Amino acid sequence: APFQIYQPSAGTYVSVGGTSHTSACDVMNADFCLQVRLQDTHYDDFPEEFKPYASLGSEITIYVPTGYSYIPNSSSFHIYVNQNSGTGNGFGPHYEASFPINPISVNTVSGITALVFSAADIGGCWPVLDVNFCGNYEPIYYIRIQLQPECNAPSGVFSFSGILNESISSVNPAYIVSTPFNTNSYTINHVEPDLLFAPPTSQINVTTNNLTFGFQVCTGNISSTSAWLTFENTTNFSVDLASATITDAMNNVYTPTQININGNPGILFNIGEVSSPLCHDFTFSAPILAPGGCAPLNSVVYDNMTVRYGNSCSLDFSGIDEYANREQRLLIL
Repeated sequence: APFQIYQPSAGTYVSVGGTSHTSACDVMNADFCLQVRLQDTHYDDFPEEFKPYASLGSEITIYVPTGYSYIPNSSSFHIYVNQNSGTGNGFGPHYEASFPINPISVNTVSGITALVFSAADIGGCWPVLDVNFCGNYEPIYYIRIQLQPECNAPSGVFSFSGILNESISSVNPAYIVSTPFNTNSYTINHVEPDLLFAPPTSQINVTTNNLTFGFQVCTGNISSTSAWLTFENTTNFSVDLASATITDAMNNVYTPTQININGNPGILFNIGEVSSPLCHDFTFSAPILAPGGCAPLNSVVYDNMTVRYGNSCSLDFSGIDEYANREQRLLIL
């Protein structure tokens, strides 16, 4: 009589940033997964049995592309069995667990970082998953790491490699199939936050001992996680930058860090997250350094400030980086 032999299957895959293929400058998750699949998705292949089919070899290596930094102590191991997977999977109708796991080595060569994880770190072997479930829901376990993209990170390919063991429940070890894998590439498209500094629409006229003007910081479709602004006095140095502040529309006041820019006095403001797609209002205020707090009678003192702006992946950014070419010049009278 004719008959059919059902053989489960297993596979590995990578998921970065959840369902998104796009990263900005915020911290992102990367999941490196093993999933077991039945051949017949309508019935239990092995009723009333705990029948694990596949496992990973003792070590796996995760490859992180240039421009993405692994955050130390951020990795974890996860087991997930879907709530629709039936009651005979060894865990009950729904099971999810996670616990910390750290790489046994981290090496970066030509910008590519290799993270090696060992089953010895979680008791000597990776967990095994029963294939007893119904529908199209499949048990998964995975290693999750957290990454910090650089703000000018290129689009990159994530992958991991190791040994995939199948038919591990066979009573004869000769039937256990061990296959190297290194095919799980996942491309993430990096999009740099698009900041715009909108200066006053005309020159700034000062008739008191204090310089005050409004401006806007705008974003496109990607929010800026850690926006910064620098102000450089470039001509007569009539502005007391060290005493300057900027205030946002919610009356939050930001104070600067003094820095040197091209040999001129300058200040840096970290203004934090600028959500998209919006323009945010700010007010700059600083005393005038002219004698007596104002210009001589019936005279005009011309001055200039250069404003530079950008986004850093670190809120404690303390200098001008590759975005120094983004600038606006302000004429002060």
